[in-house]
Amino acid sequence: MLHGNIHRHLLTLSLINWGIAIVCWVISAWLGISQPASIFVYTILFVVGLFAAIVAVLSFVLADFGSEPGEAGAETAASPAGDASGPVADPGA
Repeated sequence: MLHGNIHRHLLTLSLINWGIAIVCWVISAWLGISQPASIFVYTILFVVGLFAAIVAVLSFVLADFGSEPGEAGAETAASPAGDASGPVADPGA
């Protein structure tokens, strides 16, 4: 699967999806100008481009606000003694 920096992978996914969206919209515009086609061709290309743009934005936002799985686990594992996380030994016993 994905190894290494997950933020870099999400940003790469975002750029790839923006590329897909731009290519779909350029092809749709070129077909509309040079060779008028069926409305279904334009609709399919527009929807694919729109979906790619949405995935690009979501992966960019997730890369900004997400955290590595190892970091979140390390923060919860180190809890200070005396909190409500479990029994604490009596120092006077």
